[in-house]
Amino acid sequence: FMTDTLDFIGCLSNIEEEQVSWNIYPNPGTGELKIESSRFLDVIQVFDMLGQQVLLQSGNRQEQVSLNTENWPSGTYMIHVRMGDAIRRQRWVKTD
Repeated sequence: FMTDTLDFIGCLSNIEEEQVSWNIYPNPGTGELKIESSRFLDVIQVFDMLGQQVLLQSGNRQEQVSLNTENWPSGTYMIHVRMGDAIRRQRWVKTD
């Protein structure tokens, strides 16, 4: 019967996930939707409640983007925003 001993010499550190703050407003809204983030916005996707993609737009590595929603029907939408390796989702309501 044989056993091996493994010695580990090194340093363990706490790896903390960077907190990403973001906001969409106004909610509910009418003709414009604003998205702000503490990180660069990479990709913005908007889906209606049937799961159909209404919008796919680059965030142009900005921290704030305004979307024109005047021609969108009233209803509830899911906003998906990718910021680096972080993805955030939030509901947004369009009113007339």
